Amino acid sequence: MKNLLKCTFLVLLSACSSETSEWQNFNDEGVFLVYRRQSQIGKESYSITSTKDTITVTSIQGENERGRISGVESKLFLTTHLEPLSYFSRRISNNDTTNIIKMEIQGDKVSVWEKHFDVVVSDRKDAFFLVNSNIPAGIEMMLYHYYFKQHNASSIPTLPRGEVSLTHKGEDIVKIKGEDVALDRYVVEGINWGGRTIWLDKSKNLVAVVKANTQIRELIKEGYEEAKSLFIKGNVEEQMAQLTDYTTALKGEESEITALVGGNVVDGVQDDVKKNMTIIIENGKIKQIGSSPEITIPENAKVIDVSGKTLIPGMWDMHAHSNQVQWAPAYLAGGVTTIRDNGN
Repeated sequence: MKNLLKCTFLVLLSACSSETSEWQNFNDEGVFLVYRRQSQIGKESYSITSTKDTITVTSIQGENERGRISGVESKLFLTTHLEPLSYFSRRISNNDTTNIIKMEIQGDKVSVWEKHFDVVVSDRKDAFFLVNSNIPAGIEMMLYHYYFKQHNASSIPTLPRGEVSLTHKGEDIVKIKGEDVALDRYVVEGINWGGRTIWLDKSKNLVAVVKANTQIRELIKEGYEEAKSLFIKGNVEEQMAQLTDYTTALKGEESEITALVGGNVVDGVQDDVKKNMTIIIENGKIKQIGSSPEITIPENAKVIDVSGKTLIPGMWDMHAHSNQVQWAPAYLAGGVTTIRDNGN
């Protein structure tokens, strides 16, 4: 966005090395188109410039999402071996600056400031990168270049917390201006809750990101937008594969008959709470509810003691935005068994 305020950034450290780097005297710029549920709502312009010692990455992103105008401006300094030196990013919305994050290196310490959080000071690690939930595509691209520079690393630590890992899912062939272009598909864990699906070209440059958290976003490098449907389809495939994995991992062993013994029952029909009750479940259906001293438990039943607990019907969330499959086990953990998923 043109009206974003300019900030002054200070590089506190510049690491030098006699070893040459492909990133010395490097210049690149480009645009990522920003979509929400496949409708374009903005764009991000980035530039990468370098000298003998330092890479500077800048990004300006603007969105107009149903009348809500916002933007993110970011600036990252790296050594020419892609080691982070300093970072500043802020989201601007409705004339209010929010989600500020800043990282600086001072000697062997790394300090990270986040709005509404305490300052995090860590020992400088041999390998790390800074990640925030609003990370722009241009900055995210440098994260992946750094990741692959670590060669066989299964993950890399990130600040202010966590780690990022990439899993290669295969190669997709996209048709761009009538030509076949090969892209590598990865699922990335550790930037937001859950995963995102990304595509990199053969030079490890970021081409597309499809992500979901509080909002669904698709970021596609300008020139690749005609492959949008393939990117959407690929992300759906990866999300459904993840859901299948959850179902297999969390299901557990089932018994033909299960007895939940000694719990308090709220049935949703009467006002009172029934104390010390037993519920008999057969083949996934409730067959009987009664007082524990009076009910007969079948001999072949799996008995689960739920004394001191309260059993209620599965809850319904009638206004949900289940933007990613990670919501499914989270809802179940909260007792929600049915959702009305608006807008998806």
